[in-house]
Amino acid sequence: MLPNFTSMIYPSVDLPEQIIKSITGILEAESAIKIAEREALAGTWDGKARIITKHATTLPQLNNGKKIPPSNWKCEKCDLTQNLWLNLTDGSILCGRKFFNGTGGND
Repeated sequence: MLPNFTSMIYPSVDLPEQIIKSITGILEAESAIKIAEREALAGTWDGKARIITKHATTLPQLNNGKKIPPSNWKCEKCDLTQNLWLNLTDGSILCGRKFFNGTGGND
């Protein structure tokens, strides 16, 4: 401890309460890297195991230079942000797949 650079073993009942609180705060604090990682992953994978289906193993994916953003999706045709779907082959993001009765969606 300053100013004399006195060393003490932790935990110790001889330590002042303020120092014990400071040490506890440091030991329990999350690192800035951990916090940034958690914020970056918010709203992503839920931790469940993902199994590759027989349909995905032969799914062609075009190398057309499209990069799919992780958020803020909008329809490429009308800029809607709801009822979207992603074409896994070419990376198109469109809205409103047609309903069973033929209404809705884009052509």
